[in-house]
Amino acid sequence: MRIVHNPQMTFGQVDIADIEINLKSRDDIPHILLGLQYLYAVALIQDRVAENVGCRFVVTDAKSEAVSFYEKQGFVLLDSDGNQSTEHHLMFWI
Repeated sequence: MRIVHNPQMTFGQVDIADIEINLKSRDDIPHILLGLQYLYAVALIQDRVAENVGCRFVVTDAKSEAVSFYEKQGFVLLDSDGNQSTEHHLMFWI
């Protein structure tokens, strides 16, 4: 009898704010920031990440003064009265 294992790995959702980084370890932080920069800037990498990891969209809570920055990066502001009137605006990137 053959045993079939599910080859699809599953990952849960993790808020980026919940990721703990040891701030005393200066070696890790530049690598993380560089990775995020590539993810935002290079369309080919965006496609590969979405295909291999299953990332469907990225969500951020943007401060009012940062909304225009995120819009330039391709993020879309959630269009609702509640979202427009808060200090941190929900934005998503597909």
